Amino acid sequence: MPDHQPKKGAGFCHIEIPAPDLDKSVRFYQNVFNWKEVIFEGFEGYWFFSTENIGGALVKHIKPCSYGVILVIRVDDVAETLCLIEQEGGIIQEGKKELTDYRGYYAYFSDPNGNTLGIWSEK
Repeated sequence: MPDHQPKKGAGFCHIEIPAPDLDKSVRFYQNVFNWKEVIFEGFEGYWFFSTENIGGALVKHIKPCSYGVILVIRVDDVAETLCLIEQEGGIIQEGKKELTDYRGYYAYFSDPNGNTLGIWSEK
């Protein structure tokens, strides 16, 4: 996973996560992942965020989904992050697992709106 180098221009530039309960989602992602708000005027129902690698938005009018494309968030420690996820109202779907060939660890969770996402770290 982390060793793969995408072609220039082929990477993600923005992600949008469904968030019908926008206030609850903002608290969850700020408290678990420390995402910072980015202010853009004229976008009602959006909460734009910035991370180390990519930016995106929590979007009030998009319906949550627990299947399909899974976004994976890089974290410092999978086990610690799973604890934070549960404390903030998320649900662990698949606990910490080791990737083969020492490529780190991953887990899957559902956020408070029911979206399934993943986390990954070297430890």
